Amino acid sequence: MTPTKSKKPSPKKAAKPEEPKSEETSPDQPEEESEVESLREEVQQLQDTLARTQAELVNLQKRHEREREAAARYRVEPLARELLEILDAMEEAQDAMTRDEGVPEAVREGQALTLRHMANIFDKFSIEVIDPSGEIFDPNLHEAVAMQPSGEFAPGSVMEVFRKGYRLQDRLLRPARVVVASEEPGEASEETGSGSADETADPT
Repeated sequence: MTPTKSKKPSPKKAAKPEEPKSEETSPDQPEEESEVESLREEVQQLQDTLARTQAELVNLQKRHEREREAAARYRVEPLARELLEILDAMEEAQDAMTRDEGVPEAVREGQALTLRHMANIFDKFSIEVIDPSGEIFDPNLHEAVAMQPSGEFAPGSVMEVFRKGYRLQDRLLRPARVVVASEEPGEASEETGSGSADETADPT
């Protein structure tokens, strides 16, 4: 038998180093980034809308609160306007009783007591009388029915009150009807005359 030749082991080949794989950009990535940006903008818009809505709700609540306060403050306004007519009639009757000596004293006292009760009720609900005799005419509170020359009252002041006015807190129920004082004709002519005399006077 012929001897078997032993095969020599073949040398192993060195493994080639692996080359780093380049990161490939997916074709869908730009679309995904665009969707993300769109969602961000949508979220921002929703947050802005929510903030505006919350602010509007706060303003609405404040307005309703002011309206409730005003309704509570002026709730007696319709009744007060009706009572003014009754009060006017009672005061006129009181004046007539004062001039009529034949009216029994008990009737006078009863009428005066009723008027005092009315005044207390008005004070309770912050209804204030406007009686501006001698005051400067105020178009916001007074209604001028006439102007008359007066040597006693300053021009532009109230010299007579025909009908008293009233207001409920800061709301006018009705203005006071008044006569406003004006300058007397003599004073006006004297001022005009003195002015013309000064103008025509010879400065030399």
